[in-house]
Amino acid sequence: MTTDKKLQAWERDITNRQRNIVFPDTVLNEARFYRHIVRHKMKLNMVQRAGVFIVSAIWMGGGFFLLVESILAARDHGDWRTGLITLMSALPMMIFGLIVAYSGLTADSAPRPPRWWRERKSRRP
Repeated sequence: MTTDKKLQAWERDITNRQRNIVFPDTVLNEARFYRHIVRHKMKLNMVQRAGVFIVSAIWMGGGFFLLVESILAARDHGDWRTGLITLMSALPMMIFGLIVAYSGLTADSAPRPPRWWRERKSRRP
């Protein structure tokens, strides 16, 4: 691939990432976010790790809520089919939350800014 084609592909990718208001673009950006976290393509600092844990807690919390609902539906109403269907959606949510949490925990740390940059920022009036 020539340099011009690489540049055009990069510009097209940047343009597609900026149009984040239409349905397919938002889904692509969210898929890219999770793919980069799970495949360890992102280096995370502590604040970003906390954000990943919050996202994983939302997934696991939603899965736990559905798990409790499936147990209650099977116990109270005797409707084991509804409980089984709910359970089949709860377990993947909880597993995905665990995968995201593990990936956030084992991700590489983001490099610190160079020393001259930190000193320059602290000297501002």
